[in-house]
Amino acid sequence: MKTITNKIPRDTLGAHELTAKELEEFDYLPPGEGTFFRYRGQVHDLGNCMRITDDYWHGAEGHSYHSATVVRMVDDGRIIVGSQCW
Repeated sequence: MKTITNKIPRDTLGAHELTAKELEEFDYLPPGEGTFFRYRGQVHDLGNCMRITDDYWHGAEGHSYHSATVVRMVDDGRIIVGSQCW
C-alpha cells in the first residue's frame, strides 16, 4: 500500500465557506450543514469518510477498488489528508 501525504494539518470547512457551485455537489445535506475539506482541487464531505482500523489514519473515502482519500483527525480539530493506493 502506498500513501502520499505532506502530513500538514489543514482546517476543515463549514458549508458557509463553500461557493454555491461547490454546494450543489452536496445537495443530499440540509442547507448550511456539513463539514468539508479541500484536497487536490476537489471538495470532500468529511461525513463520507468511513472509520477504518489503521495505526495512523482514522477514516477513508474510497474512490475505486484500489484507491482512497484517507484522513487523520488532529487534536485541535484539523485534519491531515492523504491519498492511498494498493
